[in-house]
Order: sequence, then structure tokens, then C-alpha cells
Amino acid sequence: CDKVLDSDMQDIIRQLMNRTPFRKQVMMFSATLSEKRQLDYKKWMVNPKIILVDEGKLVLHGLTQFYLRVPEEQKFERLILLLDTLAFNQVIIFTNR
Repeated sequence: CDKVLDSDMQDIIRQLMNRTPFRKQVMMFSATLSEKRQLDYKKWMVNPKIILVDEGKLVLHGLTQFYLRVPEEQKFERLILLLDTLAFNQVIIFTNR
């Protein structure tokens, strides 16, 4: 999401917003949205509700995070191995490519 919010994507977002129905729900989520960028994107929302979480008060109980650097040709096999090996209720996987 953060990449989509970069300033070089503003024209593309503007085109998308102009080509979609006027009455629509617009939601944005970002862990790193600056105040300036918030002002930029408020113009596409009507009465936006902004929820900010203070990093110092953010507590994620039971959350385990880790990453692996894996050669490109091994990514799929490693992913399958992790999914078969680890016990989890929910999982989010981010990849570089």
C-alpha cells in the first residue's frame, strides 16, 4: 500500500478516482502515512475517519514475525516447507517479487 501512496503514483490514483462512481467508499491503510500525505489523500474522501495508533501503545499479543532471505529459485519450495511445518491460525506472507 505504501508504494501506491508514493507521490509518483498520484496521477494514476487521480485517474482511478475520476473513472469510478462518485458515490463510493474509499479506505486507506498505511503504517507509514505522513501528515502531508494524509492531507493529499483527504481530498478524495468525504468526512474521512482517521484512526491513528501510537506505536508505544501498540501491543500485539501472540504475534510472531520472522523473515527469511531465500534465493529466487528456492522461494516456492521454502514457502511450501514453512506452511507444512509451522503451526498457525492466520498467516500473512510478503514477498519482494
